[in-house]
Amino acid sequence: MPDLYPNSAANVLPGYGPNTRTIMQVKVNNIAPTPAYNFNALRSAFLHKADGSGVFESGQNPIIVGQASYNASYATDFTTGGWCNSPVNPSARCDGFARISEQGGDTFKFDTLVGNQIGVTIEPKAIHDEMNATNTEPFGRMQGNLGLEAVPANPGVQNVVLYPFINPPTEMFDGTNLPTTANLTPISVGTDGTQIWKITHNGVDTHPIHFHLYDVQLLNRVTWDNIIIPPDPAELGWKDTVRVSPLEDTYFAIRPIIPVFPFEIPNSIRPMDPMMPLGSLSMFNSTDPSGNPVDPIVNSLVNFGWEYMYHCHILSHEEMDMMRPNIVAMPPIAPNGLSHTINGNSLTLVWQDNSITETEFEVLATNDGFNWISLGTIQSPLDQPNTHGARSFTDLNYNGTRVAYQVVAKNTIGYLHTTPQNMNFTYTTDFPSLTVQSTSAPYFLTGPMLQLFLPLMNK
Repeated sequence: MPDLYPNSAANVLPGYGPNTRTIMQVKVNNIAPTPAYNFNALRSAFLHKADGSGVFESGQNPIIVGQASYNASYATDFTTGGWCNSPVNPSARCDGFARISEQGGDTFKFDTLVGNQIGVTIEPKAIHDEMNATNTEPFGRMQGNLGLEAVPANPGVQNVVLYPFINPPTEMFDGTNLPTTANLTPISVGTDGTQIWKITHNGVDTHPIHFHLYDVQLLNRVTWDNIIIPPDPAELGWKDTVRVSPLEDTYFAIRPIIPVFPFEIPNSIRPMDPMMPLGSLSMFNSTDPSGNPVDPIVNSLVNFGWEYMYHCHILSHEEMDMMRPNIVAMPPIAPNGLSHTINGNSLTLVWQDNSITETEFEVLATNDGFNWISLGTIQSPLDQPNTHGARSFTDLNYNGTRVAYQVVAKNTIGYLHTTPQNMNFTYTTDFPSLTVQSTSAPYFLTGPMLQLFLPLMNK
C-alpha cells in the first residue's frame, strides 16, 4: 500500500496503534535522594509568633468560636473542657463544643479571640436520604434532601422538614453588620450577622456538604447518644466542604465576609422554579419550617438578594436536588437630596433614589422632633427595572405641623407571595423573609418650628 503522506494520515508510530506491545524502561539518576519532609518545621510555622507572623494567625481570617485546638496558633488559653451552656451549673468558660441537648432556637455561648463571651442563636438544618422518605420520582432512584428541623424537636415525631431547591428560601444572612474585606476584625458581639448551624442527619449516607459564598468553622459532631466528636486535625480552620454523617448532629459557625466593590451589586430576582410558568403550584413542598401545612406555594418572582447555595458535593446527589439557596440581604444605598413643595394642606417630598436594590421606600415624619411616624410606602416592584432617579411622596395631612421628614430605603428578601382571594385554601403561607434598610439624614423644614426643636434634637 503506497505511502500517501503528507496528503493523508502519517504512518503509525512504533509502539502505537492496535495489536502492539510497548515496553518502557525508566532510568533513575544515581544521586542523593531528597531529604524527608520536615514536619516539625511545618508545625513550627503554624505556631503563634510574637510579631503575629504565624502562618495561621497571619494568613487566615480570625476564627469565630474559641477552642483549645487553636491555642498554639493564637497563644490563647481556651479551655479543653467546660460546658458554659449547661442548664444546670454552667461553667464560667466555654470549650466551644455543642451537646446533643443544644437544639435549634437555643443560644450557643462561646469564648472569643478578644476575650469576651457571646451567644448566637442555633439555626436548625436537616438532611435525610432514605428512599422511603425522600424518593419523589417514579423510577425509585435514591434521593437525598436538605431541609430544616422543626423547633422544638420532639422525640417520637417527624421533626425533619425536607425541601426541594425550588421551595422558598429559608437560609438567609443579614449583611448589615457583617465584616467586610476592608474592615475584618475578630468577632466581639453576637449581633453582627454570625450564625451557628446545626445539621441533623437522619439518614444512611455520609455527605460532603459544600458551601458557596463563605467558609465555615466546624465546631464538632455529636452522636445522638451525646458522644462529642471534635474536628479532626485536618478539619481545623476554615473549610468550604465538611463531612456530615448519619445519626449525628454537626455544628458549624458561619460569618460571611462581605467583599467591597466600587459599585452596587443588584439583587437576584427570579421565579422560584425557572422551569415552570409564574403561577404554577406544582413540585413544591407546601410545608412551613415548623412542619405544618401551608397554602399551596405559588411559583412567583422572589428577591434572592445576593444569591448563593449550599449542597452535597457528590455530583449525583446535587443533580438529584440535594441543594438549597443561601441568600444575603444587603442594605440599599441611602437616599439623599430631599426637597419639598407645599400645595395647601399637602406636601410633596422629593428625593434621589441612589440604589438599585431597594424593594420599597418608607416615608417618616415627626411633629415634635422626637417621635417619628410612618406616612406610607412607595414600592419598587420586582417585575420592573430598578434604576436611579427622583422619587416622590405626597403627605396629604401636612397642615403645617411637620418638623422633619426621613426616607428609609428597604430591601426585603424571601417569599412574600399572598394567596389570591379566588383561591380558598385552609392554611396561610408562612416562610421567612428578611428586611434590611438605610435611612436618609433628617430633612428639616424651615420656619419657627425648626428653630424651636433643632436645638433639642442636637442635644
